[in-house]
Amino acid sequence: MAIIENVVRLFRGSQMANRRRFHRYDVKAPVTVRLGTEKVDTYITNVSASGAMLTPPVPFPPDSVVSLYHPVSDMTFDVEILRSDEEDSRVRFRNHGNGTILSLWARGLEPDDSDTAAE
Repeated sequence: MAIIENVVRLFRGSQMANRRRFHRYDVKAPVTVRLGTEKVDTYITNVSASGAMLTPPVPFPPDSVVSLYHPVSDMTFDVEILRSDEEDSRVRFRNHGNGTILSLWARGLEPDDSDTAAE
């Protein structure tokens, strides 16, 4: 029994236990997701260089390639819908460079109302 417990402990601590290659960041950035003529406004609530979580979820089927528009930066990215449930949708950036750009923008460059001061 001790051997099995040691193997389980080693597995949990290994790289195999965490498949993510990029750190994820909690954000709240408005986006519009478009497939053909249908569009849905939602928020990115979690982002990395490879993907993002959209809350509320979008109604598009898995494996759909959709346009994700970030109005603050005026940038549009192609993403693939990985999955959706009642709470959120998960998407993968078709280009990690685009994911990195949006991740940086959403984490540090979103306007903050508290930064606005009367002159």
